[in-house]
Amino acid sequence: MKYFVSILLILFTTMISTSCSKAKSHKVKVKFTNLTGYDLTNLKIGGERIGKLAANETTDYVLYREFSFDSGWPFESIRAKIDNVEICDYKFSECGTERSTVEEGTFEMELLKIENNDERFLRLRLK
Repeated sequence: MKYFVSILLILFTTMISTSCSKAKSHKVKVKFTNLTGYDLTNLKIGGERIGKLAANETTDYVLYREFSFDSGWPFESIRAKIDNVEICDYKFSECGTERSTVEEGTFEMELLKIENNDERFLRLRLK
C-alpha cells in the first residue's frame, strides 16, 4: 500500500509541476486593433480564438507561447468572417527572408484588410 501511495504522490506532483510550467510559458502578449473597417467574427490569430472584434476595436492582451515574424512582419495564421464570408491571411515571403520566432515580449499589432483582384485578405502590422 505504501508503494501505491508513493506512486500516486509522484504522479500528482509531476502533473502539477507540468501544468504550472505550461502556464508560465505563455510569455508573448499581443494586443490587436481591427483597422479593416469591418466587424470581424470568428476571429482566430495564430491558433488563438479571439471571437468577435468590431471595427476600430482593440483586444486585451492575447497570450501566446511563441509568435512568428518574417522580416519584421508578423507571420501568423489569421482567419475571420466579414459579413459571414470567410477571409484568411495573406502571406508572402521571398527566398532569403528572415523568419524568426519570439518566445517572450509585448506587442501591439494592427489587423488590416488587403484587396487584390477582387479577393480580400487579412494582414498584421506592428504598431
